[in-house]
Amino acid sequence: MISISVVIPAYNAASTIRMTLDSVLPQLDSQDEVVVVNDGSTDETQSILDSYESNDQVHVYQQDNSGVSSARNHGVRKASGDYVLFLDSDDRLLDLAIKRFRLFVEEHPQCKLVCAGHVARDETGHIRDHSSPVLGSSKEKNFIDYVIRKKFSVTNGAVCIAREVLQKSGFPESLRVSEDFCLYAQILANYPCASFPHATVEVTKRPQSLRHQLELFEMANEQIADTLFDEQVIPENLMKYKQRFVCNRKLSLFRAQYLAGEKERAGITYRNAIVCRPLNIFKLSYLRKYIRLLIG
Repeated sequence: MISISVVIPAYNAASTIRMTLDSVLPQLDSQDEVVVVNDGSTDETQSILDSYESNDQVHVYQQDNSGVSSARNHGVRKASGDYVLFLDSDDRLLDLAIKRFRLFVEEHPQCKLVCAGHVARDETGHIRDHSSPVLGSSKEKNFIDYVIRKKFSVTNGAVCIAREVLQKSGFPESLRVSEDFCLYAQILANYPCASFPHATVEVTKRPQSLRHQLELFEMANEQIADTLFDEQVIPENLMKYKQRFVCNRKLSLFRAQYLAGEKERAGITYRNAIVCRPLNIFKLSYLRKYIRLLIG
């Protein structure tokens, strides 16, 4: 039987980590485990984790605060399961999630990444269902649908990955944003992947400062492209999409600046995105925002 390790990075997660763990433990079979990496928490996270000490399927490790990518990579190194399911410390695994992943990978052993749907809950309690991505047999199509066309997203708690793949390629620890996006894109580019329609996780959407998001976005924008399109990782036939990705990222940066009220910078970024790839002018949602800037 396929074994599954649930890897949870935790930083100052005292208010949620018990809920997260309690959503996982009833679903484990005897060969499964939970690996929690306490990433230098300064609240009561460790005390709560200590209360699970008697459970042989819960393995807790501590490290100095090094970021979520480092914590996830640490968890993978400690994991023993055939597949790894990443879960954030404020999310809740839905009933039957592990069983659904296990049955799917046992029936499709060639698949190294399996995606599912998810449910998003905001702080007001509003719930929105997100359907599973549709993945096919073409690695190139899966890659460009995810990276270029943005037809779907991959959410922690709704993705299960073969540990052998993660041992070769982990989360990029140099990035503070989009680290999971880069890893999942690289896996889609290189391995058979698939999906099933059920939702497996309820994720919590918390409002963040637009200013903070913009600062992270601007700092990492060029680095993300270079990290994702690593010539040692991405197949040669997919490297041709790098420039288009860079141009699309300029549009995403424009949107972030627009929402943050940085009108002058947003206008410059939009014009740069059109120079970078003139066809971007036909992306009407961005064009409408730019027109609002001009007339506002």
